[in-house]
Amino acid sequence: MSNGESVAPNGAEGIDFESEELATASAIDSATESSDEAEKTTIMRKLTQSVTDGVEVGSDMASASATIAAPPMLFDEETVLLHAITAEYNAVAKQGLEGVYVLPAATDPSEWFGVIFVRRGVYLGAILRFTLRIPTTFPNTKELPTITFDLNVFHPNIDAKTHRLDMSRHFPDGWKAGTHHLYHTLLVLQRTFFKFDTANPVNAEAAALLETDRDRYKALVTECVRHSREVVYDPPTTCDQHVLKFTPWDASVHEAIRKKMLNAMNFNELSTMSSSMSASTSFDPHHSGLSWVDANELVLLADDMS
Repeated sequence: MSNGESVAPNGAEGIDFESEELATASAIDSATESSDEAEKTTIMRKLTQSVTDGVEVGSDMASASATIAAPPMLFDEETVLLHAITAEYNAVAKQGLEGVYVLPAATDPSEWFGVIFVRRGVYLGAILRFTLRIPTTFPNTKELPTITFDLNVFHPNIDAKTHRLDMSRHFPDGWKAGTHHLYHTLLVLQRTFFKFDTANPVNAEAAALLETDRDRYKALVTECVRHSREVVYDPPTTCDQHVLKFTPWDASVHEAIRKKMLNAMNFNELSTMSSSMSASTSFDPHHSGLSWVDANELVLLADDMS
């Protein structure tokens, strides 16, 4: 390589600022020694053009460099949380968990209102409303979602004071984004009423009775089930428009709608029919879910919106 010659990074052709400086000085000397004013003018014009071209090339390179070095687009935590929750809710809907229904709150998507209808086992017949709360740092967190029942449920793995389901035994290392999903927490909820962990209980009394006096345990559970059904029509403690509400079965009001639902009636027709229901009911097609429970058969009837 000769003196004054340079190579741009990565072998690309670049601007040799040292050579440009030497050439400029030499040209100026030549212009000074020349007595021909026209020649001086020509030389200076060429120098000016050379410098201008160099500035333009340098500007283009700087612009390209700035484009490459631009930081990645970042989203605020609220947007990330909302996107993650939406994806999780879609996954829950596809799972079709038997007897478990959830709906995000209208005012806070990180809070889901839910209900579970227990259809077999010692808790058969229980209708238990609950709230699933999602951490604000979800999904990039080790903090677990929580499930809290409205009522005190007598169970070894449900805290009698907080009414909270113990999730830690199923997620011993905390939440793992990409591995755990919210429908896993609902699976835990569902199976809690069929499988009991008495080795690590959060309700020691329930665990002890289950081990030593099953008749007494069943009697207390039966009372819990009875109470859950007695208060199912009580107004909820929150005024959120998406909170789950229940009204007594009225065949004169609900039977025709139930048949239409079973015949895959479209939602617009169903909404029109619902709006004409008797004013004596508290049903509101805009604020209430389109679902009913046959109290005798414990069958939930719901409109399929998919």
